[in-house]
Amino acid sequence: MGIGYIEMFKGLGPHIAVELDGIDLVEPDVVYDGEAEIDLGGRLVRLTAQGPAHTVGDQTVLIDDRVLFTGDMAETRMFPIAPHFPPHDADVDITGWIAVMDRLITLDPAVVVPGHGEVTDVSLLRDIRDYLRFVQAQANNHMTPGRTSPQPPRPSRPRPGSVGTLGRTRNGSTSRCGSATDDPVLVTSRSAAEYRAMFDLSPDDLAGVTLDCCAGGASFAAETPDVVAVDPAYAMGIDELGRLVRAGLHDGDRMILDHRDRFEWSWYGSVERRRAMRMAAAEAFLADLRERPGRYVAAALPALPLASKSVDLALCSHLLFTWANRLDEKWHRQAIEELVRVARQEVRIFPLVLQGTAEPVGFLDRLRSTLPPSQLREVPYRFQRGARHMLVVDATGRAAWTSRR
Repeated sequence: MGIGYIEMFKGLGPHIAVELDGIDLVEPDVVYDGEAEIDLGGRLVRLTAQGPAHTVGDQTVLIDDRVLFTGDMAETRMFPIAPHFPPHDADVDITGWIAVMDRLITLDPAVVVPGHGEVTDVSLLRDIRDYLRFVQAQANNHMTPGRTSPQPPRPSRPRPGSVGTLGRTRNGSTSRCGSATDDPVLVTSRSAAEYRAMFDLSPDDLAGVTLDCCAGGASFAAETPDVVAVDPAYAMGIDELGRLVRAGLHDGDRMILDHRDRFEWSWYGSVERRRAMRMAAAEAFLADLRERPGRYVAAALPALPLASKSVDLALCSHLLFTWANRLDEKWHRQAIEELVRVARQEVRIFPLVLQGTAEPVGFLDRLRSTLPPSQLREVPYRFQRGARHMLVVDATGRAAWTSRR
């Protein structure tokens, strides 16, 4: 590999080839597999093989659990470089790179020394991870059979009369959260406070990386560190999405007022307080989307462009079970299996009743019998009548569960 790289760089130009003439490669005195530790007079240095990511041989150096040297997996003042110069430099792995960034973020180093650029902190690792996720998701969106150029996908148009009473919109404020249906639903803007109540979230629950799927116009990612938001609506341009989000506020208010008796108000306190929370959440979401687009991935269940075990906690609100009259049991099983695949700890789903009618989902118990261990847990959030529980699925034993299937 070393000789191959020298020959590759010589091909970049005669002035470079001259500089590389006569280079002798030096074999290492010590080799290690996976991880090695070196004591430098009281300072502990941990070497860790991380590739394939930027390259197959990526390595990090961590000193006293405080100072992290990343090599070229992290650089400032430039985009992450995904080299592809076959045959010698063609082993970049974006999914692996994202997973490495997740692991390094959990180390929470005080100082990050990148391969190029200024010394910085762990925020650089988050920025690189978010950027790679964004680019990967956009590339996947454009990999449509027969498409010859990366034209942006066009948002689907709702079919007249295709939504239930509580799902019909007046201003076209729709998106498809589930790829298995063309039925439109509101692009809603829930706040982080609502998420904490819907999913009974504690600070410990949010200590790692959290997935919000299907996030719509929620401000959960904007208000909470280390959240990845997923929704197919993010494939739209920001101006179009902003129009739909603001239209969703109007349409949601109209639906609530038309069917106020179907809701409980003990958590919000009043219609006005709910409206104020949603308006603030919508503006926070749109501002964050402009500032940090890498946190928002255009994708849909049951196939997510995320690495296995790449998040700690996966949340899904108002999609699974909410639309069980349009998304069948097989689709639900595939979607939950996908959430379990990407989560290291848990999957939490809320609510567990049908939209509009609040009727129980007939296949819920049968579906649970095919999943990893799960439980129904009451949550403090109150709004839709009958929606008081979330489904919590244990994702820690996925390998054993998969082998039994």
